[in-house]
Amino acid sequence: MKVPIYLHPTIPHPDMLKAYFEGYGEPATPAWGFAMDTCTRFLRLVFAGLFDAYPNLTMILGHLGEGLPFWIHRLNDHTQFAAKRRGLK
Repeated sequence: MKVPIYLHPTIPHPDMLKAYFEGYGEPATPAWGFAMDTCTRFLRLVFAGLFDAYPNLTMILGHLGEGLPFWIHRLNDHTQFAAKRRGLK
């Protein structure tokens, strides 16, 4: 199937809510928490080698890429060595 996969934000896992937002529930909402959880999950897929294993896979991240386009320069600068250690392209 040549269809894109849409990764849509949702309520973060309860363990993440507790670790990052306990006592400060307001940022855990769609205003911040949903997008950060989606970004983290997407990056985990990248570093798990998903796109090396399936190079023609297309994924869509909503809401302007959940902020990743704004951080792409930092990711490129700081993750290249981690990618090499994992044998990723």
